[in-house]
Amino acid sequence: MLLTDLKYALDGNAYTITGYTGPLTELTIPSEIDWYDVTRIGDNAFYNNSELTAVTIPDSIISIGDSAFYGCTRLTDVYFTGTEAQWNEVTIGSNNSCLTSATFHFAEPVYTAILTLPASLTTIEPEAFCGNSAIEAVYISYGCTSIGSRAFADCVNLRYVRVPISVTSIANDAFEGCGQVVVDWITE
Repeated sequence: MLLTDLKYALDGNAYTITGYTGPLTELTIPSEIDWYDVTRIGDNAFYNNSELTAVTIPDSIISIGDSAFYGCTRLTDVYFTGTEAQWNEVTIGSNNSCLTSATFHFAEPVYTAILTLPASLTTIEPEAFCGNSAIEAVYISYGCTSIGSRAFADCVNLRYVRVPISVTSIANDAFEGCGQVVVDWITE
């Protein structure tokens, strides 16, 4: 990617990404430009970019503006260079539904005993955590609507899953091979 294709503005001591005019379908946002951190993706930065299929977002990002990814209909993968916990701290503006339907990839795939899934995650994809023996408990945030096939299959140490009422679809084999799992449905 040519830095000239990426549009950005200095805001105090940090940069905000304001747009992209290049031809790439897979884009990596830099964590810094000219020794200043890139901390924000501005409003409408990638608005209606129907060619964008994957984006790598650095862990320096603290906020994503309104409609930053609106209309990115082919966006299927979001790579975040930080942890899932760091992603949960990122402020995400309105009209970014393309982010919630994409598959997320985090830099550290090792999960602790308790896995808390972010409110921005609407679908737990098939085999998302399949075979992860480190997971003992899963807390799914309100907003998730479905749990895919074998999403937690063969997580042999999984014993507890908290599911919000927003989940309306759970694949029959989502917890296959997990042994005794207590599923607690919550209303809030």
